[in-house]
Amino acid sequence: MKIEKIDLALLVPHEEYREEHVLELMEQIKEDGYQLRPIAVTSLKKHGKTGYLINDGHHRTEALRRLGVKRITANVIDFEDEMFVVKSWKDNRTYEKKEIITYALANKKFPTKTTKFVVVENGEEKPFMDNDRIEPKLGVKLEELKEF
Repeated sequence: MKIEKIDLALLVPHEEYREEHVLELMEQIKEDGYQLRPIAVTSLKKHGKTGYLINDGHHRTEALRRLGVKRITANVIDFEDEMFVVKSWKDNRTYEKKEIITYALANKKFPTKTTKFVVVENGEEKPFMDNDRIEPKLGVKLEELKEF
């Protein structure tokens, strides 16, 4: 895992976002003046593509895009590692990782909050969201993200 500042144009989403949540996040981020937690992404190099699959952070990404940032703080992980699992928020179904990548590379998106990325630690599944190991609190200022 490696924290980087990534060009927004290189991000490949696999899920839709909810407009009202994006608007809430925009207000919160404007008020705070920073991106609190990095999003989680996976490099697509293994798949012969340039860019990064957004694992977790579609809403934050859209909010930051609308706030005029050029880059976003991201934790680059290899989500194909067996410690990472993709579940459904609704019925606990497990998704094949290849299915997520194929879907995203075909410019398709699942409905919002379809997939839940989790890390398995000591037999316990912990979501990426608000996980201090995957998305630690960094507080990167918006000004830093608006620059190239």
